[in-house]
Amino acid sequence: MTEKTIKDAIKRHLGGEGWVLWFVHKKASRIKGRVIWLNCDIFTIFDTIAMRGNETKLIQYTSVGNMGARVKKIEKYYQEHNLSVPCEVWGYEGRSKWTVTYLYENKKNRYV
Repeated sequence: MTEKTIKDAIKRHLGGEGWVLWFVHKKASRIKGRVIWLNCDIFTIFDTIAMRGNETKLIQYTSVGNMGARVKKIEKYYQEHNLSVPCEVWGYEGRSKWTVTYLYENKKNRYV
């Protein structure tokens, strides 16, 4: 499953619920005459910021199989920088099915 597939799916899902999404733009770099696209993340861990009304979400999205690695990455970053800002890890299962893990929030994980 490609990153573009997952990104398009999250746009459809959250956009359909009225969320305004902002994604980090990829950066092009020229190395030895070739253009290489570098992926940049928000604070090196988040893929998008979603806003609706007075709500804001920091979201890392991935395939459902990579969720555990992403959660560990965020927890390590938060420990190193003494952070506890609520965030969400969205795992795409395909066919518009998501698993959502909430970090530093008093919410139970859910399946969308």
